[in-house]
Amino acid sequence: MNTEKVKKRFTDIFNAFTPSVISIIGGLLIGFVILFIVSPGSSGRAFGTLIAGSFLGGISGIGDALYKMSAITLTGLSVAFAFKTGLFNIGASGQMLFSGAVTIVVGQINGIPPSIHWLVALLAGTLAGAFWGFIPGLLKALFNVNEVVATIMMNYTAVSTASLLMVKVAHRDATNYAKVNQSAYLPKMGLDKIFSHTPMIDISIFIAIIAAIVVYFILNKTTLGFQLKAVGYNRDASKYAGINEKRNIIISMTIAGALSGLAGATFYLGGTKMGTAPNLIGEGFIGITVALLANSHPLGILASAYFIAHLSYGGSMIVGLGYFGEIASIVTACIVYFMGIAVILQNNAKRIWDKIKEATVKIKNIKVNATTNKEGD
Repeated sequence: MNTEKVKKRFTDIFNAFTPSVISIIGGLLIGFVILFIVSPGSSGRAFGTLIAGSFLGGISGIGDALYKMSAITLTGLSVAFAFKTGLFNIGASGQMLFSGAVTIVVGQINGIPPSIHWLVALLAGTLAGAFWGFIPGLLKALFNVNEVVATIMMNYTAVSTASLLMVKVAHRDATNYAKVNQSAYLPKMGLDKIFSHTPMIDISIFIAIIAAIVVYFILNKTTLGFQLKAVGYNRDASKYAGINEKRNIIISMTIAGALSGLAGATFYLGGTKMGTAPNLIGEGFIGITVALLANSHPLGILASAYFIAHLSYGGSMIVGLGYFGEIASIVTACIVYFMGIAVILQNNAKRIWDKIKEATVKIKNIKVNATTNKEGD
């Protein structure tokens, strides 16, 4: 019995991540074709550089990838959490930006003890993101407003709100940019010494890992997680079973917003500046890619986030070979497209295989009939 359970477990894991592997291979092949078209002579070397990615930079390269993966891990978790409830949180970037603005304002408050300043600012940013996710969740639950439309609108509202906070509330330097006081910087715990030449790295990577574990536990080991996934699978059936689907929609979007808010808080508590005319943060949209690549599995998101950061580092390295660094983004986009194709193929694998076998049998019968007719003549 135990053997059967283990076998089933491995089969489920294999089926879950097969589309991701196929997508990565397909995306990388497209990347190689583009590199070859641009410059056939150095395409092999450039492709090797792209794949080697952060490993080429040694310990500092790995540190750079770990720093970059922190924010996209958290936004990936945000998108994945909403996915599990059948919702598409495309507002991670806006939630992250609004959270960042609130984090900067709180991080500039004088008088907060330096030992807990970063913690207070981190909590404030997380709550701000939760609030920004709560609004579209409430609209969806009470008025059935499409969450994609609501979160897109909230993204642009976040830009204006963050700009207002930067102009009216935050203290800015001579270049018109604002950032938190040094007392509110996230602790580095010696990581900047371990990963030399990566001064930006801090405990945000540990925060991201802990968040992934907590999300996994909530979704798979709690009653709340069961209810959230039940609503995602079939909202009407879950309502019939006595689950309050409206409450769970609001909770799901609020938690998703909190995760994006945590991403924004860690992003700006690392010393990143925000101007008076802020833009949506790219990490919020990369989180969608990370969630899709990991098939919305919280622990798989850690791996896919590092892979994207690793690939991005490789993309920056091929610039010296005469290529444009955006090739890494093109490969990432191709991986997402292949992900959709791979899932379709996997879901219809049996039907496709049956059609192939049926066609093979027909071809054999045609050949047999042709041979028989020829011998009869």
